[in-house]
Amino acid sequence: MQAWDINTVRIGSIGNECRIEGKRETEITIERVGNNLTVKEVARLQVNSIGNNCQVHDSLQAAVSLGSVGNDLTVEGAAQVQVRNIGDTCRLRN
Repeated sequence: MQAWDINTVRIGSIGNECRIEGKRETEITIERVGNNLTVKEVARLQVNSIGNNCQVHDSLQAAVSLGSVGNDLTVEGAAQVQVRNIGDTCRLRN
């Protein structure tokens, strides 16, 4: 799944990869992503489960809340990050 320039996204389950490029006010809620999740320029991100890697970029004012990340988590720019489980590496910056 790919999405650009959206305000609000609410999704139950995505079987494979998901890439979202939002705007500063974009709010994303996803129950489950089966593989990789890449997010850029959002205000709020909430995901219960990510099967593989998660990358969040250029979201300096964002509140990021993640349940389980199967492998690597990279957050480059967020105001608040909350994560329950990370399978491998966690990189936080800015």
